[in-house]
Amino acid sequence: MTSIGAKVREIRQQRGMTQAELANGIVTSSMISQIESDKARPSYALLCQLANRLGTSVEYFLGELGDPYTPTAMLRTAEYWLLAGQPNKALETLHQLPVPNPPGYEYLEYHLLLVQAKRMLGDYNEVVPLLEQLREYALQTQEQRALLRIYRESGQVEYAMNNPDGAIHEWENAVILGERLANKSEYSRTQVETDLTEIYLLLYQLLTEQGRETEAAAWVERALRRSPRLHRLHRMADSLAKDADRALARNDPGGARALMDKAIAFLEAARHLEGQMMLESIGGRQERWPSPWLRAGLTMAKDAESLVRIEELLIQHLLDEGRIQEALERTEECLASVVGHVPEEAPAERKPDLTIRLRLLRARAWYELGDTDKALREVMEVAQAAEACGDNDGLLDALDAYEYLLTWLSKTEADAQTVFAWSERADKLIDKLSDNRIGSYLL
Repeated sequence: MTSIGAKVREIRQQRGMTQAELANGIVTSSMISQIESDKARPSYALLCQLANRLGTSVEYFLGELGDPYTPTAMLRTAEYWLLAGQPNKALETLHQLPVPNPPGYEYLEYHLLLVQAKRMLGDYNEVVPLLEQLREYALQTQEQRALLRIYRESGQVEYAMNNPDGAIHEWENAVILGERLANKSEYSRTQVETDLTEIYLLLYQLLTEQGRETEAAAWVERALRRSPRLHRLHRMADSLAKDADRALARNDPGGARALMDKAIAFLEAARHLEGQMMLESIGGRQERWPSPWLRAGLTMAKDAESLVRIEELLIQHLLDEGRIQEALERTEECLASVVGHVPEEAPAERKPDLTIRLRLLRARAWYELGDTDKALREVMEVAQAAEACGDNDGLLDALDAYEYLLTWLSKTEADAQTVFAWSERADKLIDKLSDNRIGSYLL
């Protein structure tokens, strides 16, 4: 039986193509040489790209491959579980596949997904040497997109292992590489920009945690200057379609088809989400609270906590600008939406109480509007509720509540005994937080 490599060489020569012309934008020339000499076994995805460029069907090469669809489909399934935040399921899927050997697309894809799953599960002892192995391979083969992902994952591992300088170093390398790749026609600009945006935000988060606000803000500004303003899924789809046109122009119909598949998926998602949001809007028209569009967002958001955090920042901004009544109305909308429309979770999956910080903002608005008694009652209740949560986030929220409370009490005619009692509770909470941090450090 004629081997895959022999078939590739035969058709390439019939088409009058050099190995470099066949490889351009897909793999290296040396990889084509290895495939043709049967020293490397191409993945199904790579074989599709080569078949497209050679102007023949992939079925022509499939005699040796058996079932070519299963490995690629299972890799995509593992990627889905990682995006869905379920690394255990991703590992289960990967473990059903034979471990690919280098070279080839499947080797890199399998091991990068494995790294991500194990990193999400905290298995750093396994992840670190595997990342170094992948980095060396990507540098040798000039697999630039894979190297970008390796830098990103390495930074996240360094961050998780409490080495912020190492994380910044890796992410800055990722930015340099990513910004270069975004300007090259053989890479999907949309996909690279997505990777870059995530890395910009990781740098912003780390620097903010270190109190380096100016440097953190600079990364956000840099991201906004270079990233397309893709506010809607329609625009994401349009960007992917343009990437597909560029892939066709460089004679890569396989890559073009993959990009168009994604563009169509975005448009289908847009149709679904727009319909759902319209239904939510119609359903909320007869109610003053909650805001129908906020209801829609909370109904469809995978992570309601992120949406509420964004609302908190907007409300905080309104308060700082002195737009108190507007801030109060927005807070009431958000509270009503959270209380009425976030589904109940199982006890083991329960997340922090999303109303705590919103209630603190509402108390601040009441105080600014002159309703001091109402604000004090609210912040007292919030302090006790937050402290009862027991975790560090709850205790920090309680500390914020105590700060508001003691500041406001000092400006009223509250008796000294009341002020002393709340001050004593705040001191005990600070001691508890200190003990928790020391214990966490020792662990």
